[in-house]
Amino acid sequence: MMTSMLLSSLLIATAPATTPNPLRLDIEIDPIAYALDGFSLHVGMGNGRYRLDLGAFGLQLPEAIHGQEDFQSSFAGYGAKFDVFLNDDGWGPFMGVEGGFTTMTIVDTLSSQSAEDRALSGGVRAGWRIQLPADFYVTPWVGVGYRFSEDHEIAGRTYENNPITVFPTIHLGHRF
Repeated sequence: MMTSMLLSSLLIATAPATTPNPLRLDIEIDPIAYALDGFSLHVGMGNGRYRLDLGAFGLQLPEAIHGQEDFQSSFAGYGAKFDVFLNDDGWGPFMGVEGGFTTMTIVDTLSSQSAEDRALSGGVRAGWRIQLPADFYVTPWVGVGYRFSEDHEIAGRTYENNPITVFPTIHLGHRF
């Protein structure tokens, strides 16, 4: 009995120590949102292969994107993303889920009348986090989601909301 206790103690004492993955914090922006008269700020927490992102964002949607002639459309909102990386260090390829709440403002440019559309959204995303010097990084990604919204009648004309969204973008960030 004493021998087995000594042997067990020796095995435990010489076993490699397992160090938990440290908590990682990061901050990032979407420069495309700023180019489209908007904003973007995201704060992330990661541990091992997992990352949670909380963010706020908004931009003007070009007519080429929303496809509605004589309408202007912009949105602002906030959301969360949960990603799983292929690598334990939080670099490289990842896939995740995202959800958010947005307020879209739609303006009929012929009458200057407007409407607001508030909606929840959810979807999936995939991308690649590329490490740069000094703990900076770039993350190209694409999301495919569903926005629970309705069409809007403004000044006798209909703005048709497309509930399916495909959102390719790039984020620039810094890990602390």
